[in-house]
Amino acid sequence: MRKKIAVFCFIAGLLIIVSPFVWGKYQDMQSEKQAEEYLEESMALQSVLVNYVPEEIEELGVQGLVEDMELQDGRNQSEEAYEDVEYQTDDVIGVIRIPAIDLEYPIIEGTGDAQLAKGIGRISYTDSLGEYGNTGLAGHRAHRFGRLFNRLDELENNDVIQIISGEYSYEYVVYEKIIVEPSDISVLNRNGDFRVLTLVTCDPMIDPTHRLIIHAYIPD
Repeated sequence: MRKKIAVFCFIAGLLIIVSPFVWGKYQDMQSEKQAEEYLEESMALQSVLVNYVPEEIEELGVQGLVEDMELQDGRNQSEEAYEDVEYQTDDVIGVIRIPAIDLEYPIIEGTGDAQLAKGIGRISYTDSLGEYGNTGLAGHRAHRFGRLFNRLDELENNDVIQIISGEYSYEYVVYEKIIVEPSDISVLNRNGDFRVLTLVTCDPMIDPTHRLIIHAYIPD
């Protein structure tokens, strides 16, 4: 009897240990599938570094957007949060690729729990992908190596970030890496003369107190 109890306890303990890894691996597989499906649909029409000036979008108040976002790895969030949105290819608005850190994830509209569990979220009220101004993208600083924005701190100036949106592909070049207070929304300020991309995640990885910001732009 004691032997059976010991075996049961061992199996239960093993399941507790491996469950987060299995769940994270499943999420990665789903994200990769969404990115691949999106890329297949847009590949035929894809062009590189399309230059155009969209209609100017008035600067909107974004007070609290960065401060309120939950950007940790989500391990303490309920599983129901991940299931609030059942993603289809239509929910993906683009794909982000960063070769320097071997990153490729779908870009989802919004920065809620469900969106950030599945991919990288576009911050509301920032400019659309590839437009002049400032496009804000947020992602979890996942604890598992290589997942989501886990390795974002490794980026250096002149690294390339590729954004694919529909038939267009945009290549941004990193020019700044900074650490800011969660309440500092100046990182999302826009300038109509440049196409800026702002990546946002938590810092440090464990018990974060600040935000890690990567700024990149399209050299015109």
